Amino acid sequence: TLPFYESFDYTAGESLVQVSPRDLIWTVAASSATLDLTINSGNLSSYSGLPEPVGNSLYLEGGGDDATVDFTPVTSGQVYASCMLRVTDLTNLRTGSRSHGYIALFANSNGPGYH
Repeated sequence: TLPFYESFDYTAGESLVQVSPRDLIWTVAASSATLDLTINSGNLSSYSGLPEPVGNSLYLEGGGDDATVDFTPVTSGQVYASCMLRVTDLTNLRTGSRSHGYIALFANSNGPGYH
């Protein structure tokens, strides 16, 4: 069972943290959001073993807000995660103050298990 599946089924042009998701609540960890995680029209092709894409995609630009989403804690066993990426521009990859970035992070923020 997937802890959650995000199809980004929101209106293109909206900020990820401003949409009203079905059952997920995306929030920004920083005190001042730049709102540069936006919903982009279109999605990636289907992939064997994953639900058929029904929504759009997420466009990351600029510094990238630290958007977080909680899901039901997993307190035993393993948690596996995956995501599909389409990289279109490597111009600023690993330069200057942004040389140590990340795409995903799991953290234990509220009790046992990972969220």
